[in-house]
Amino acid sequence: MREDLIYSGGSMVKIWEHEDQFWHHQLPPLSGGDPVYDAILDTTFALYNKDHFQHSNIWRAVRAGGRFTSRHLPWYREARIPIEVAHAYAKTQRYSTYLRDAASIGE
Repeated sequence: MREDLIYSGGSMVKIWEHEDQFWHHQLPPLSGGDPVYDAILDTTFALYNKDHFQHSNIWRAVRAGGRFTSRHLPWYREARIPIEVAHAYAKTQRYSTYLRDAASIGE
């Protein structure tokens, strides 16, 4: 993972320190044995089951591990995101907890 700092809970922390908070409240595993955790939504990548989505509580979510794990590519050194795309995102995003410094993205 990149060594960048992100803003989380009122302070600057390493990416893995921020992510750790979402993997503590384990729920019963899925039928295939994959772990599931009760956690708020804090990502730009999410899958929604329309039968369970609550407009009144959009932050209510779960995190699925095992076979359902995905990688947030900008947080990895080998992100392979074109530098132009990374810079465009950094200039236009408004709500990300990730540092907005376009020079640090895609390095």
